Amino acid sequence: MENACKSVLRDRHVLIVEDDALVGIGLVNCLEEIGAEVSWTSDVGSAIIAIESTSLISLAIVDINLNGVRSDPVLDELIARNIPILLCTGYDSSFIGDRYRKILCVAKPFTRNKVIPIVNELIAIDPDSVISVNGTISQ
Repeated sequence: MENACKSVLRDRHVLIVEDDALVGIGLVNCLEEIGAEVSWTSDVGSAIIAIESTSLISLAIVDINLNGVRSDPVLDELIARNIPILLCTGYDSSFIGDRYRKILCVAKPFTRNKVIPIVNELIAIDPDSVISVNGTISQ
């Protein structure tokens, strides 16, 4: 499985938006080990700047709560740019806003074995497809 992920993630840029240092470092290390180029931000403002400053983001992994601030503006910007998103949260699904409920989500705590197959699936989607806010894929 890891070799398949390497080929899919090689030279792909993943944006991590996570306020917990241990989770952020773990994700960065895990994704870099399998070939991704990774940027990590920990708040809404720096995430928006990162999104606006590059067109190279292939995937974003976003925590829904960043130091008590909801990441909705980050999610909205990613959706507007058709960037695939993986939500990660320690909260139950009632904390996720209705318009984001269909975005793929992984509950904290999670392991690399849980996250990597999801990342692989999101990155492997046909680049001509668009992922809508409800998680469906259209050509």
